[in-house]
Amino acid sequence: MSPSTSLSISDHLRQELTDKLEKYRHLSDDTPDQGTTNGHGSTDSEQVLNAILKSDKIASEEQVGQAVDEYIGGKPLAYITGQHSFGGLDLTIRRPIYIPRVETEQWVLLLAKHILDNTPPDKTIRILDICSGSGCIPLLLALEGKGRIHTIGLDVDDIALEVARENAKRNKIDHLSTFQKLDLFSEQDVERVRGELGGSFDLVVSNPPYVSSKDMKEVETKWHEGKYALQGKLKDRQRKEGENDNGNDDDEDDDGYSFYRRILEIYTPFLSSTRPSSIPKLVLEIGSTQSRPVQEMYRDQGRMEVYKETERRKDLSAPKLEHGNMVGTERSLWIYEKGQ
Repeated sequence: MSPSTSLSISDHLRQELTDKLEKYRHLSDDTPDQGTTNGHGSTDSEQVLNAILKSDKIASEEQVGQAVDEYIGGKPLAYITGQHSFGGLDLTIRRPIYIPRVETEQWVLLLAKHILDNTPPDKTIRILDICSGSGCIPLLLALEGKGRIHTIGLDVDDIALEVARENAKRNKIDHLSTFQKLDLFSEQDVERVRGELGGSFDLVVSNPPYVSSKDMKEVETKWHEGKYALQGKLKDRQRKEGENDNGNDDDEDDDGYSFYRRILEIYTPFLSSTRPSSIPKLVLEIGSTQSRPVQEMYRDQGRMEVYKETERRKDLSAPKLEHGNMVGTERSLWIYEKGQ
């Protein structure tokens, strides 16, 4: 089915499934209304059902019913439909790829505008994204850049790279955004990529995995995403074919900051010596409780600006929101050259 069309079901079944979803919503929705909006005139239940009906993975009334049951069982809508909206992007998403969040969309849109407003209109800005996942960050930057922002995304995971490249083509920006493989914790691999790309970027960005080993069990059960997309560092970042991504193998104890430490070690040689100082050289997404430790880690890197989450918009496609009102939480760290 084309994403622009919708599977037709009987009025009786539509009402039955909508009522079922509405009952589930009333029983499970403990997210405060304050600071949350969905931006649509229809109810949450109607939006969920319409998304299922528009999915090219759903082809019969029986599959619609199964999809509704999966959603009620806790499976994120993006994994059910295989689709997810992010800014102006229509993304393909499949498990265990991390489902992009609203708070990420906020700072990416802000960064794109900042770049366009603070660089000459004839200047092409090259951005390197580390830990790209679905490709959402470099693709949205390229889309918003109006041809002035070119991006390269790096990830260790073959599934993520396949999905990211598919998303670049799906959104018709594969001429602006490409993807390459990198194992960030392999010195040999970093040297290889640095030899190919080093010294050519105006900015490095990353939303790295930052869940600690301690928090991992609760998070992977709640969010359904794979540990390779969430956890700070695993002994073997590269998933083996056929491996159960949420397995119980013996992962090393990690505090959730390993990627931030590693990015600090390797990012500088990727920057161009002629990059514009009017834009940050490094932008990192940070966990809701990680701002101060990451700032301390990068304190010698230059002037810092911290951006807070400005809106907690309800995203029905992503895993259930964190408890409480997250508006005002520090979620991205922008680092400029010293003295700027």
